[in-house]
Amino acid sequence: MPTLLQAVLQRHDPELTALIENAPQTNELRRTDAVVAAAHWLKVYKGCDLITSELGVSASLNLVFDKFHLALGDGCGPQNGTVHRTQNGKNRCMATPYRLRNAQGCYLAPLDLRQPRGLLRLRS
Repeated sequence: MPTLLQAVLQRHDPELTALIENAPQTNELRRTDAVVAAAHWLKVYKGCDLITSELGVSASLNLVFDKFHLALGDGCGPQNGTVHRTQNGKNRCMATPYRLRNAQGCYLAPLDLRQPRGLLRLRS
């Protein structure tokens, strides 16, 4: 007699198979911590704004890192940022405002987050 899990997997096999055919969307925001700190550093030491491009940009969240607040030292990024990241350690962030002039990214299998199916995939 199959278990409940086996029964569910068998019943939904076509949907589950279609779901795992594409690469996962990792939503890994931790790598933006370094980018936020680097953007401030570039502004402080070089006086330049940032242009960035990334492959596999975690549902485009890593393309809007200028909206993130990184709690490092006195803090980097807008205090009212849409994402608040915390970082342990004694590192300091150069809290000089910068401008993200352009951010581009690409996916092998982009999600349309305006569609319920895209949101479901992202949440899964």
